[in-house]
Amino acid sequence: MHHIEKIKVGTRFWLSILGAWIGFIGFVFLLLFILILSTGNGLPVEMSFIYYAEVLHEYVYYGFGISLVTTFLGVWLYERRIWTKTDLIIDGDGLEFTKKGKTINLPRQRILKLLRLKSFFLKRQ
Repeated sequence: MHHIEKIKVGTRFWLSILGAWIGFIGFVFLLLFILILSTGNGLPVEMSFIYYAEVLHEYVYYGFGISLVTTFLGVWLYERRIWTKTDLIIDGDGLEFTKKGKTINLPRQRILKLLRLKSFFLKRQ
C-alpha cells in the first residue's frame, strides 16, 4: 500500500559553495586575529589595559570584527538551498522521492539504521 505526501527537497547551489569558501577564509582570519589579541594575556591588568588601548592598532579590532562577520555570512550563505516540491512515496519497504529528476529510494533497512544513529547523536548533546 502506497501513501503519497508532498514535501520540499533542498539542493545546494553555487551560492552555498561560495559561502563555504567565504566562511572558511573568514574563520582563518578570525583565528589569526584571536591569536594577535591573545598576545596581551600574560600582562598585569593595568598593563593589559594600556596594551589593548594604546599599543594595538585599531585595525586589529576592525579586522577581528570584519572576520567575525565574514565567518557568520559565509555560514549563512552555506546553508542556502534551492527548494523544490516533490512527492514522497511511503510504502512498507521504504521511502522514495525525486531530487533533480533522479529517483532516490531509501530501503527499510537504511531507515532503521538512520533511526538507530539518531538516538546515538541525541544522547551526545
